[in-house]
Amino acid sequence: MMNIPKHWIITTIGEVCTKPQYGWTSKSTVKGEFAYVRITDIKNNKIDWQTVPFATDLPSDIQSFLIEKNDILIARSGSSAGLSVWVCEIPKKTFFASYLIRFKPIIVNPKYINFFLKSEIFWEAIVENVSGNSIPNINATKLANIAIPLPPLSEQNAIVEKLDLIFTDLEAARKKLAKIPKYLAKFRQAVLQRAISGELTEEWREKNKLEHNNILAEVTKMRLEWIEANRNNNEAIRIEKKIKKHKIEVPKMELPQSWIYSSLLECSKFIIDSINKTPKYSNSGYLVLRTSNIKFGKIVNEDAKYVNENVYKSWIGRVEPQENDIIFTREAPVGEAALFPKNTKACLGQRTMLFRFFNSVIDSRFILYYLLSNSFKQELDKISVGVGVQHLKVGDVEKLIIAIPTFQEQKIIANKVELLFAIADKVQANYETAMDNFNKLEKSILQQAFSGELVTAEPQTESLESLLEKIRIEKEKLEKEKKEWRKKQAKFKKRNFMKASEHAKIKAKIKEEALAYATPELTQDNINEIREKVSDGIQKFDYDDFEVLFRQLAQNKIKKEEEEPFFQAVNIKGKLHYKITKPNETTLS
Repeated sequence: MMNIPKHWIITTIGEVCTKPQYGWTSKSTVKGEFAYVRITDIKNNKIDWQTVPFATDLPSDIQSFLIEKNDILIARSGSSAGLSVWVCEIPKKTFFASYLIRFKPIIVNPKYINFFLKSEIFWEAIVENVSGNSIPNINATKLANIAIPLPPLSEQNAIVEKLDLIFTDLEAARKKLAKIPKYLAKFRQAVLQRAISGELTEEWREKNKLEHNNILAEVTKMRLEWIEANRNNNEAIRIEKKIKKHKIEVPKMELPQSWIYSSLLECSKFIIDSINKTPKYSNSGYLVLRTSNIKFGKIVNEDAKYVNENVYKSWIGRVEPQENDIIFTREAPVGEAALFPKNTKACLGQRTMLFRFFNSVIDSRFILYYLLSNSFKQELDKISVGVGVQHLKVGDVEKLIIAIPTFQEQKIIANKVELLFAIADKVQANYETAMDNFNKLEKSILQQAFSGELVTAEPQTESLESLLEKIRIEKEKLEKEKKEWRKKQAKFKKRNFMKASEHAKIKAKIKEEALAYATPELTQDNINEIREKVSDGIQKFDYDDFEVLFRQLAQNKIKKEEEEPFFQAVNIKGKLHYKITKPNETTLS
């Protein structure tokens, strides 16, 4: 039950708007005459005109599906059900898609309704009214019946003015706050760059005067011992063969003192690719580490998938992931990496790799930080293959070169990076808390607005009953006009919808007939003759169709990237003529 002032009333969205209208169904294309707003083009309660495509199919009644200023569009299906946008600008002629429902506010302030559609009151009603188990949806009737608190018009205007002021300040603060993740990303990368270049431990090396780095010799010795002890293991034999064939070209760039170059395979115990198919998932059991679960050094359980014990055992046949292993993604996306956590049972998902090291001489944390650096990402870009989805070949990954310090310096670097990253993580947590507080504040302000607590009520010269009566009369008037228009349309022969390709052919015929005249200036009689010739024998085509297509050929304002108008309207002795702007045109588009 809504708590509202005594002089307010509770009505419905449908009562203060025109009859809701479903949008137009069409495929989309990158070029065309009529833009086509879809659910996916609505972001943060605004239309992202950069993503809006064009409609391939046009309705017979074009005007009915064109959006107009102050329209309210509400998504009716999918996870976006209830998402809305107030149309405040229309840079081009635009249809709205069939998964959107249009409401046209009558007399009431459209921005008042727009703010209401962001409130918890509205969203609670959406939750109560959506249907569908797999794909949520809400129809026009249910949307129209959602209750809305309505103050007098002057108070609506005052509320909108106050909310505009508050939300403008909040948005400005939010934009400043939104820069923090970018700053943190830059900070983390700066730390990683200093870590892998040796700058982070430059003073430490100066004090310790290290000269020799025998890590690769120690790794080689330990790997040989492991292979000898596991002669019955196919993986050990495979690694032995791979190491013998492994050849790399060492960079000539000078390294910090006591640092050496190594390939990933050379400094590892082994590198293993996952089984490259999707396992059969279960509702519970053992976690599958998919590429989507690996994000900048961390394993996240978003959209986690599981397998039963039998599948798990099959998937760890080559190797069972253990603490300090690095899990690396080689496709979708390329180059994400994370340490396998302790006390965890999980198997590799498709398109992932596992790096294991001898932890007495190689600190996996140092290798991880190297893999996360932008410098390493640039090397990945050089070896990524694929036209659509980029991916890495296992052999190419094994040959990637990294620079490695002594084991002691690795640990010092890893500890310093962890410390600096912990500071960044704390700032990140504070940022997320602040953004959450922003969202809570917005909800609280909207709650005040729609409970009558945001502005002081002024004496009213008009009752709400009178306002509703005006809305009712205006709705009846609009409905009457709409019915009269439909009757007028019914006088013409019944037409089906034509595709854009059919329109193009008819436009070409109009051009052809126009060019047949000796004069480049056509009178109204000439135009009527062209209409008769074009319309004659063409099914699904009449006067209205000709008017629409002729006008499209005679637009005075055409975008630079589009075709120039074929006709130019000119006034000759007080009568409107159309001058052919392309009299020498021989090829029709």
